[in-house]
Amino acid sequence: MRLQRAAGVPTTRVIGFLGLGLLVTGLLAAGGVLHGLDLTVEEAMRLSEGRAEEIAIKRADLRTAEQSRVEARAGTLPSLSLEASASWMSDPPEGITVEPGSLSAFPPIPTEELVFVEDSEPTYFTVSLILSQPIFTSLKLNNAVRLAELSVERARWSLLAARKRIVRDTASAYYSALLAQRSLEELEVGRSLLMEILRDVEDAYAEGLVNYQSVLEVKSSLAEAERRLEQTRLNAAAGLRALQFFTDVSAEGLRLVSDFRDPPEDTGLDLDRLKGAALENSADRRVLLAAVSLAERDAALSRGEGPLKPDLSLDMRFDLEGGHVPWSEEDWDRSWRGNLRVSLGARLPLFDSYESRAGVRQAEENIERARLALRQLEKWLDLEAYRIRADALSAAYTVHEEEAAVELAEETYKNAQASLEAELTTRREEREARLLLSAARLERLTAFHELSQAVARLEYLIGESASIW
Repeated sequence: MRLQRAAGVPTTRVIGFLGLGLLVTGLLAAGGVLHGLDLTVEEAMRLSEGRAEEIAIKRADLRTAEQSRVEARAGTLPSLSLEASASWMSDPPEGITVEPGSLSAFPPIPTEELVFVEDSEPTYFTVSLILSQPIFTSLKLNNAVRLAELSVERARWSLLAARKRIVRDTASAYYSALLAQRSLEELEVGRSLLMEILRDVEDAYAEGLVNYQSVLEVKSSLAEAERRLEQTRLNAAAGLRALQFFTDVSAEGLRLVSDFRDPPEDTGLDLDRLKGAALENSADRRVLLAAVSLAERDAALSRGEGPLKPDLSLDMRFDLEGGHVPWSEEDWDRSWRGNLRVSLGARLPLFDSYESRAGVRQAEENIERARLALRQLEKWLDLEAYRIRADALSAAYTVHEEEAAVELAEETYKNAQASLEAELTTRREEREARLLLSAARLERLTAFHELSQAVARLEYLIGESASIW
């Protein structure tokens, strides 16, 4: 089919077609250290997983949870402490002493000094060694330990969820930058062709073959092509900056060497299997499952702190007391004595002004909220599985359609070249056929980009390679 020649409207339509889908790469980014790197999408995902601040934060959260678990377990074990004190008195109590002959002068009674109570020393020292062991706490300590273990489990799943999100977002940024980079070549071709068409139209106008409106229409199309070209350059740079944000690799000199994902030979994708894989492999769902268990355990802990919930503990205390500094004099040990005390302590709360009951009700509300969040996520996963399946299948069929369109445009361009050589068509019609070929190739790039994005979302959803196709 031959192209329309007369007006510039077909050319405007072609240029509008060229820019379709090229605004998807407007992403932001920051900082980097490497230069001139050939970067594959797999390497980008590996780098982002190792360098992302979000993942580092989740690792820190996991370490904190693990230390909290150690702390909770330590509460069930014996504790040993050492206490010491030293005192000084400005006016120590006097003792009881009977002087010789104070009771009778003749015969002298007593014949020698009698000391019934010695004078108190101004100094007093105490050293105590205390061993404590909880015996029964109405399951409070056990619930606290289990609560800490569930916090570790939730932190681990949160770390995995963060890794999956970073990998998905990195792949999305990579394919968006790749689309913008590869679109530049075809847009450059389109601009060059429009400049040649403009020269031909201006020559035709000078010869009186077309009116000035035709010249203005081509100029308008050229201005639009230049705008789209510059916009795509900016989008390509922004896409590289987005990769720099995720991977910490400098956007300067970065070369994207991976290709878009290929459509599968078999486009069948079982919806039930996809939903099952999404539920089974969702790290966010695991986080919420742990949150439900945490809320249930917290409620049990609150119940154990209520009235009529006794606590029993065993204490062993050895006290060593004395009035002289050790080794300060020969008989310093005369003032020192030791004592061992074994105590069994009990505590039974009777009434707490309904504080514990309010805590239990609050914990029960947390359980219900966690279960609602889990139910909402499962419904969203079910819906997302349906959406991603539809997007992936639609993108796969679109790729096949656009490949056929490119093949048709290539054949049309070949025929236009042959017609031009046989002087059966004009140079402008041949160039417009080349413009349509560029437009078809851009549409094919956009289709491959959409397919790659859909596959990245699919792999994020099911937690494995999309080879299940």
